[in-house]
Order: sequence, then structure tokens, then C-alpha cells
Amino acid sequence: VIFPFFSTGSNNVESADVPTVYKKEGESVTVECKFSVSYTYYMMYWYRQPSSGEMIYMINIDSQNKHSREGRYSVEFYKPNQMLKLTISALTLNDSAAYFCAV
Repeated sequence: VIFPFFSTGSNNVESADVPTVYKKEGESVTVECKFSVSYTYYMMYWYRQPSSGEMIYMINIDSQNKHSREGRYSVEFYKPNQMLKLTISALTLNDSAAYFCAV
């Protein structure tokens, strides 16, 4: 399973920890997104883009929460560091995609 990772969607996004990740089926993967905003309240989103080119919404979290989970996807938000971590568990071949964060 290949996980190219891109941060996008806003000029506020600064960096991603790993541009491409290789994992086996059944494993888990975690990718990070760092950003910079001065707002008190904001929303953060994760999307995936498979080879078909379609942008698919995965999960979101707001700045008032530290953790969110939807099925195999979980997000952790570290407000002091302005960092977002996405973990996908029980990987399948269908998880091969480019991953995007947006703030």
C-alpha cells in the first residue's frame, strides 16, 4: 500500500512529515500535518485522492477537540503545536491514495 501525502487546501498548512509511506495490508499508518492559524475556532479536514482523481472526504475535527474517530480513521489534534495526526488502521489496497489535510 502506497501513501503519497500532500498538505494543501490552505496557505496555513506548513508541512507534512513524510511525502510517501509504504505499508502492508493490515498494518496502520500515521501521517502528520503542521499548520499555522491565528483564529480561535477553526475546522480541520482530511481527504484522500485515489488514482481515479476523485477527492474523497475522510474525517474532520474542530479546534475545540483533541480526538475524533470514524471507523478506521482517527485524528489527534495538538493545539499548542498546531499539528494534526491522521491514523488509518487495518490498511487495505483501497487505501492507496494521495492524502491531503486542509485547515
